[in-house]
Amino acid sequence: MLISLAYSQKEKKVIINDTLLAKATLIFEENLENGLDNWKVEQMPGGRVSSIDEKLEITDVAGCTIWFKKKLEGPIMIQYDAFVIDEGGPQDRVSDLNCFWMAKDPENPDNLFVNSEKRGGKFSNYDGLRLYYMGVGGHDNTKTRFRRYVGNGDRPLLREHDLSESKYLISRALEMI
Repeated sequence: MLISLAYSQKEKKVIINDTLLAKATLIFEENLENGLDNWKVEQMPGGRVSSIDEKLEITDVAGCTIWFKKKLEGPIMIQYDAFVIDEGGPQDRVSDLNCFWMAKDPENPDNLFVNSEKRGGKFSNYDGLRLYYMGVGGHDNTKTRFRRYVGNGDRPLLREHDLSESKYLISRALEMI
């Protein structure tokens, strides 16, 4: 999996929906020229995360979470491009691009990373955090879901945040000539 991350400090107008326009000041741009200095990796054994050609490359076997270390507050918009590799390799699978943000560990509210080793990238180990979650292409690329984890293991799912139309799933890239 390759992920290219981009944030910027330029102000721009962003169309949220048919009736809402927001002025956004983007606050951070990541080109990975310093490798993974701004990131904390939690990964199950057998996987690998690296910075290659200013992209974050993730090869995963059993679970991986990569946290941006800087604390972000207030209304934010996060933009990135993700490319899921499906070329017949042992870890290739078009499914489960999960995103967590604005996380807090109720056991350690001042330091999210105290329990990094304990969580270790295993998806179910994040249930006890308070955070926002988006799971794109879950259940073998049949569902995209938005949730707010409340910090006690509950992960309520509103019906309108359980999406299965193809426009909300991971699309397979066309072969480039």
